[in-house]
Amino acid sequence: MPKRPRPVPDQAPVPRKSLRISRAVGRGESNLVEATPFSGIHSGASSVSPIHVAKTELHPKNEATTADTASLESQQGFKASEILAGGFDQLLKDYPNTVPKELRPLDKRRLEELPAILKSRGDQFPNPYLEKDELVELVEWKLKHGKFRPTLLALVKSNDSERVKEVTSDAFSILVTKKRGPQEVREAMKRLCDLKGIGPATASLMLSTFDEDNLPFFSDELFLWLHWDEPVNAGTAPKGNGTGWKRNIRYTAKEYESLIDKLVQVKERLKTSHNRDSTALEWEKVAWALGKQQMLG
Repeated sequence: MPKRPRPVPDQAPVPRKSLRISRAVGRGESNLVEATPFSGIHSGASSVSPIHVAKTELHPKNEATTADTASLESQQGFKASEILAGGFDQLLKDYPNTVPKELRPLDKRRLEELPAILKSRGDQFPNPYLEKDELVELVEWKLKHGKFRPTLLALVKSNDSERVKEVTSDAFSILVTKKRGPQEVREAMKRLCDLKGIGPATASLMLSTFDEDNLPFFSDELFLWLHWDEPVNAGTAPKGNGTGWKRNIRYTAKEYESLIDKLVQVKERLKTSHNRDSTALEWEKVAWALGKQQMLG
């Protein structure tokens, strides 16, 4: 008697290997995410096929940025001298997601509340100033945003309260009463550096809080981004590469002046080429977001 044919299943059985992968994905164990090409960065850039990158956090306990940002550096036009308004705005939009959750209260304090306080004091008094506890908050923000140096914070806290008000008022008065050119910025920075624990980078943070439109914070990300292809003197760059994210920074007043010069140039290019007004603070945020996403590469 002939054998009866076996019933045909509705679908082919899933191979064991595929089944294991499916179960792993279902448990959230897969660490791959598809990143789509970033649009609006370079008008002449050709389309790029989607790439797969590890789903790595940009910073401990950070939320990941968009997939668009993840593939940014693999394409042309991410440089400050080339970026278009669309790419600039996308990175600016990504900024909040690159800030660690525990840093966000200080971020709000530095970016929103303290500038408003200085503006209010400027309306009420001849010159605005910072209180000692406000200066300490700015330094805490800076240290948590970058390398933590507890000895620096202790030095800043050792300043006398009245001394902090006097020095910051003197520095801001230079920028209030004069044209706010390179010489005036240099004088204001020098005055702020009279405080214990304050160098050019921290002084620039105070200047940025006073005038976020024109005076940038001397952040690593912004300096490196704006000086991306600039040549470096022999012996000043880390071994292997002296450009891009690996450039060495000395944190001097002269470098800060160079940062301002570069910022003026890229702001003007974005305005002229794309009719996009921008502020120093916006460029700082975009540089931060771009600097954090490069960890995915």
